[in-house]
Amino acid sequence: MAEFTGPVTVLDPGNFSPQYTANLCSSLAQLSVDVTLITSPPQFGAMLSPRGYRVEYCFFQHLYAPGLLRSAAARSPRIRTLLKACAYPFGLASTKRLLGLQELPGVLHYQWAHWPILDHALVARLRRTGWRVVATAHEFAPPPFSSLWQPQARRFYRSVDGVVVHSARLAEKAGAELDIPRSRLHVIARGDLGVFQGAPLTREEARAQIGITGSGPVLLFFGMIKPNKGLAHLLLAMPAILGEFPDARLVIAGEPMEKFDRYRAIIQRLGTSRSVIARLGYVKDDEVSAYFQASDLVVLPHTESVLSGVVWIAMGLGRPIVGTNVGGLSDLVKDEVNGLLVPPGSPAPLAHAIVRLLRDPGQLERMGNRSRERSLAGHQWSQTAKETLGLYRRLMNHCPSGQAKSVTSGT
Repeated sequence: MAEFTGPVTVLDPGNFSPQYTANLCSSLAQLSVDVTLITSPPQFGAMLSPRGYRVEYCFFQHLYAPGLLRSAAARSPRIRTLLKACAYPFGLASTKRLLGLQELPGVLHYQWAHWPILDHALVARLRRTGWRVVATAHEFAPPPFSSLWQPQARRFYRSVDGVVVHSARLAEKAGAELDIPRSRLHVIARGDLGVFQGAPLTREEARAQIGITGSGPVLLFFGMIKPNKGLAHLLLAMPAILGEFPDARLVIAGEPMEKFDRYRAIIQRLGTSRSVIARLGYVKDDEVSAYFQASDLVVLPHTESVLSGVVWIAMGLGRPIVGTNVGGLSDLVKDEVNGLLVPPGSPAPLAHAIVRLLRDPGQLERMGNRSRERSLAGHQWSQTAKETLGLYRRLMNHCPSGQAKSVTSGT
């Protein structure tokens, strides 16, 4: 039987992980795979230019077009969620029509399932017609709807032919929380920095580029601001940190997916406004690297997490990390090696770990170097694409219709 080279359709309805999907699609295309990305126009920033693959916008086009809907969605995350929920069935219908135009069945690779009950119906229909369906579990139960989302997510993930996770610990978590059979779980490490690589900068050059003055230590909290990211605990840790390093600053860079007012209230109550720099809004791809290179330490105080993409950027750019021992963070942040891990939801241990590293610049440098070494050793998009294509081929070439082949780690 000829080796499978497509069609492969990567589905990221909300454009939630544009850099990840762009790197995956382009890396698969470099292996001569016929790839189409189905997504929505980007809510923030600009769409990355496709390299060797096609892009179809089947979701949320009216929501992100200039006008009242876009303005309403930008003002309120709750309104944005409601509008997306109303529009999602129409996007799935467009996806179904587009896949129906393919001459041969192929692989549909879900990145996000927004309405698992509807996505399950699409999966069932596609599998009956010879398609194979893979889903990457980026998150298992995103708040605030976890109690409603979880049962349907469990049904969705059990219905697909294969579920990709990025570490062995996450495979255990997925099996336990989503009741996914081990035979359908596939560990494939995420790739390298890709579009986030950027030009190498000194710390001073990077700080000048993003407009941060002073020579004191800089802590970086980066990415979408959501309740499970634990920002409140980091803000509560700041007085203890400033007690040891009065010139330290915390840079918060990212788009709030919730009201930021409660964080402002904490900052004002603690009197730390001069030490906290809030750069609220989507950070453009060509600016991401500078934020990390300007920092001395990246802090991930998550209270709940599957695996943050921020940790890959930090490692690839050679930054030490203080994180919490939740989800898959400990698969990448090795305590006392390339960072420190503390219990979630605990400002005092968080402050202690940060102060401990800031007191030892040599240790900071060594941990940063180990982060970069770990990234180079285990995370390359070429390898990720090779293992992902291997999974597609096993499912397409060797599985009877409706049955998933038993495989283990891709590494």
